[in-house]
Amino acid sequence: NPLTDNDMTNLAEEVPTGPIITLTYRVKAERRQDLIDFLRSAISVYEEPGGIRIALYECFDEPGLFCELIAYSSQETYLADQVRVDEDERMRKVLSEWHALFDGPLEVRRMQVIDLRSKT
Repeated sequence: NPLTDNDMTNLAEEVPTGPIITLTYRVKAERRQDLIDFLRSAISVYEEPGGIRIALYECFDEPGLFCELIAYSSQETYLADQVRVDEDERMRKVLSEWHALFDGPLEVRRMQVIDLRSKT
């Protein structure tokens, strides 16, 4: 079913305009549900300051390969969250528990939006 004009408008309104971080990593098959359960409980901590949204994706072609998407509402929200990641003990504890689920390295990419609707 093709997307309607209304669907496209709604989708465009949901596209984040602030920085995005992608976190790509592997989790062994027997730890998959542990990861999902962990993130379900941790999402409130991650999104707590506001202006932050978290999503989890699993690769169709490589089960066990995950990508987390962290979308920020603004550059200011992103910068404040980086301080929290570096300095907040509760956040550091949550991140340590998350890292313990990995089977291999973590790949981090920090992305900025390019507005395709603007001519500048």
